[in-house]
Amino acid sequence: MKKNIKNQEKIKGPILGLVSGSIFLILVVVITGNYLWQLNHYEQEFENDLQTIQSLLQMEIDEDAQLMSGFLNIIKADPKLQNSWLRQNKESLQKYSMLIFEDIKNKYNITHFYFIDTEEVCFLRVHNPSRFGDTIPRYTLAGAVNSGSMSSGIELGKFGTFTLRVVHPWYINNKLAGYIELGREIDHISRELSNVTGLSSCFTIKKEYLNQEDWEDGQ
Repeated sequence: MKKNIKNQEKIKGPILGLVSGSIFLILVVVITGNYLWQLNHYEQEFENDLQTIQSLLQMEIDEDAQLMSGFLNIIKADPKLQNSWLRQNKESLQKYSMLIFEDIKNKYNITHFYFIDTEEVCFLRVHNPSRFGDTIPRYTLAGAVNSGSMSSGIELGKFGTFTLRVVHPWYINNKLAGYIELGREIDHISRELSNVTGLSSCFTIKKEYLNQEDWEDGQ
């Protein structure tokens, strides 16, 4: 009898060890599977959120660009502005265009307004009249120059601001007279995206792309 009990105990030991090992393995598989499922779920959720934000961002950009393009069509057709430009009368151009700028700035947060000559040199910054005479190197202007039609896009400004810019060639009497540009800083878009999605969002800039002195002036 004692011998049988000892044999049973010898058998039970490996069986219990095997059962315990199997249970542990099952637990590991279950826990790992659950973790991987959650990880995949979070990744998919993040991917969906990212796609939603990207779609909404592009929609906001397109709507803003269409709005500014509509303003530019009205501005280009204004006979007072055309006359001042053809006479290269900066004082008259600034005085009259400032009225337009103040109106669209207050109502639609337009932050930039340029008159640029055919050599891509800034003739007048309505929003900052003291700065002029510099060549505009931006790709949005280059797009309008090369295509002969509207160009738009988001660009990093000299002072460290992301600005949506829309540029139109300006034809007067069927002749290219220059270019007009409107811009709108896009910080409002991050707020609108957050309101729609419930997610916090912001725009970041690598410091290597900024000039510290210019950035401090911009602030």
